[in-house]
Amino acid sequence: MKTGERAMKLKTRVFELSNGKYRNLTELAQTMGVSQDLIYS
Repeated sequence: MKTGERAMKLKTRVFELSNGKYRNLTELAQTMGVSQDLIYS
């Protein structure tokens, strides 16, 4: 598994753990103070 694949799985898992509180990964990233560029890189 490549590093990028691991990062995507982690990001997806964090989104799953938010229990529907956020509509998408971008909204979750904004709340966490993470750049959108990092989410979709």
